[in-house]
Amino acid sequence: MPEVMTVVCVDDDPYVLELLHEVATDEGDFAVVAAVSDAGAALDALREHRPDVFIVDHGLVDEGPSLDLREGGRGHRSQYGLELLEIARQLVPTATIVLFTGWPGLNTAAQRA
Repeated sequence: MPEVMTVVCVDDDPYVLELLHEVATDEGDFAVVAAVSDAGAALDALREHRPDVFIVDHGLVDEGPSLDLREGGRGHRSQYGLELLEIARQLVPTATIVLFTGWPGLNTAAQRA
């Protein structure tokens, strides 16, 4: 039997987060070890679980404390999914990272990235 891959999902919309959880666990090849709605909780989940797969919303906005690796801690600005992706690459370099967006159209998403 193949090993189950661990997944951390991040989205600020609870309905999307639930959908991600259902899709990831539908076939039984993945185990969602954390489904969180803000960047601070995502950082904690990355450190705690060191997942095989990290799924994050490109448009994630975190109204709480943000993350800043250069300062070695948390900053005071909003956190976005693209920045969290960079942090995930440093914390768990072996993880497969999936960045998704609900923005209408690839051109819009690419311009924002």
